[in-house]
Amino acid sequence: MALREYGDVIALNQRGTGHSNNLPTCESEQIVPPLTQISDAHYIDYHHNALEECLSFWRSNGVDLAGYNTMENARGKTTSH
Repeated sequence: MALREYGDVIALNQRGTGHSNNLPTCESEQIVPPLTQISDAHYIDYHHNALEECLSFWRSNGVDLAGYNTMENARGKTTSH
């Protein structure tokens, strides 16, 4: 606020960071076995399945993940004070 004495000030809060990051927490049920050697393909499968679980979780909680990208951040709502 002190900078306003010298000119216009624009403050940005990028979507998905800081106070705007109110996403529910998703913890996948996928567990990579810690003591078993697995192939790269199986490792990727675990993470792919975890991603699918969390995408479904966030969608069911009303989170539109398509809004978390550079274009939407740039298009975001502006407020002047």
